[in-house]
Amino acid sequence: MSPQLSKAVAETFVQLHSEGLIYRANKLVHWSCRLATALSTIEVNQKELDGSTKLDVPGYDRKIEFGTLTYFKYPIEGSDQTIEVATTRPETMLGDTGIAVHPQDDRYKDLIGKTARHPIIPRRKLIIITDDHVDREFGTGAVKLRPAHDHNDFTLGKKHGLPFINILNEDGTLNSNAGPYAGEKRFNARYGVIEELKKLGLYTRQESNKMVVPICSRSGDVIEPLLKPQWWMKVEPLTKPAIAVVESGELTIRPEMQSDSTCNGCETSRTGVYRDNCGGAIRYQHISSVLKVKRVGMTLMTTTGYRAEQNVRLRKRQNENSPARKSHPDKTRTCWIPGSALDFGRSVPLDGQTRRRISKTTFRIRLWRQVGTSYRSGSAA
Repeated sequence: MSPQLSKAVAETFVQLHSEGLIYRANKLVHWSCRLATALSTIEVNQKELDGSTKLDVPGYDRKIEFGTLTYFKYPIEGSDQTIEVATTRPETMLGDTGIAVHPQDDRYKDLIGKTARHPIIPRRKLIIITDDHVDREFGTGAVKLRPAHDHNDFTLGKKHGLPFINILNEDGTLNSNAGPYAGEKRFNARYGVIEELKKLGLYTRQESNKMVVPICSRSGDVIEPLLKPQWWMKVEPLTKPAIAVVESGELTIRPEMQSDSTCNGCETSRTGVYRDNCGGAIRYQHISSVLKVKRVGMTLMTTTGYRAEQNVRLRKRQNENSPARKSHPDKTRTCWIPGSALDFGRSVPLDGQTRRRISKTTFRIRLWRQVGTSYRSGSAA
C-alpha cells in the first residue's frame, strides 16, 4: 500500500480500538484445513444437501458422506440411564463438553443438572443444561454441545460456562484432546468413532437429513469452525445505516440483483442479531464507507456490473464514431469494488484508457465510521 494509505490504516485502527469498536478475542473463524488459513464469509460457499450425499474432500481417497444424522447415547454418571443425542458430525463428539435440553421438555426433566460420562474419553464429564434455544422437535430434543467447533454451541457455551475443548489441528488432523484418535484425519476418525460406539452398545441408528455444508470457494475443502485469536469489529453500529441507504435507494448498486446479496453480506437478521466479524472477514467498514462514497458522487458497482457497463459504453462510442472522452460519460465516478471491498490497489479503465489508480483517492480509512463522521476525499478520476 502507499505510505498515505498505510498511515491512514494505522491511525484509524488505533482510534477504533481505543473506542472499543475493534477488539482482540479468541472466537470461531471459518478455517480451511487445505489452505491453513481463515476465510471471510464471502469466501465460503454454502452447499445445500437434500439428504445423504457423498462429497469429494481434498486430501481423502474416498468420498465422505454428509447429510446423515447419527444417533447415539451418552451414559449418565452413577446410574444405568442414558440420554440419546443426534449429530451430523459424529467425530466432533470427541470435543463435546455438555448436553442441552429444553426446560419444558418433560422427557428429560429428571436428567437436568446431572452429568453424562464420555464413552471414549472417560475422564471427561458432560453437564446436562437447559436452554430455550433448543429445538425439541429436531432429533431427540437433546443437543450435544461442542463450543469450540460450532457457532451456535459457542454461544451456549459462553452463556452456561462450558469448557471449550479444541480437538482439531490446523491441518485437519485431530490433536491430543481427541484421545485415542489423536493424529487421525478428521473424517477418517468419524468412522472409527461410529465403530467404537457400536462396540459399546451406544450406537442407535442413522437417517438421512437435510443440511448445509460450508465449502471453501478456493480449495473445495469443507470449512471447519476453529477457535483462533483474531481482531474483531463490532458491527451493529455499522450495519444498520449501511443497509438503510441500500434499501432506501440512496446508494445505487449495479447490477441491481447484487443489492440483496450486499445486504445479506452484512450477516444480520431482521430480528437484530449481529455477529461481529474478524480480520480479513471484516467487510462492514467497506460497506459503511460507501455511505460517504455516495455523497461525493460515486456508485458502488460489482465487477460484473462494471464490465457490462463499460461494454455498453464502448459500443455506444463506436456507433457515434466519437473520440474517447477523458471524463466519465455520465460524469458519475464509478469505483470498481470486487465483492464489497474498496479495491484501492487496482487501475480502473475508463473509456478504454487507464486513468489514475484508485489508490490516488485520498479517502481516509476513517470512512469506515458511522454516518456523520468527518471525512475528506480527493478526485477519483
